[in-house]
Amino acid sequence: MVALTMLYVAVLVLVGTASHLADLLRDGLHPYVWAPDWLNLYWSSLAVLDSAAALLLLRGRRAGVDLMCVVTVTDLAANWYAA
Repeated sequence: MVALTMLYVAVLVLVGTASHLADLLRDGLHPYVWAPDWLNLYWSSLAVLDSAAALLLLRGRRAGVDLMCVVTVTDLAANWYAA
């Protein structure tokens, strides 16, 4: 059951990775002109952080869970700030 949950979360994280990669390819490091530079850079960095978390989750590493928790909390805070 744990492995299935980790697989499910990894797939969801990879969807987020695809979104951030699309933003990077389309608009570079600053895809949102209304957002401050630090926020744009944070969201762009999620392309790497989400990928790393997904890879660690798929390999069954505890670090994947830890990284995903950090990414989730900081992304929620960034989105709250942006809203």
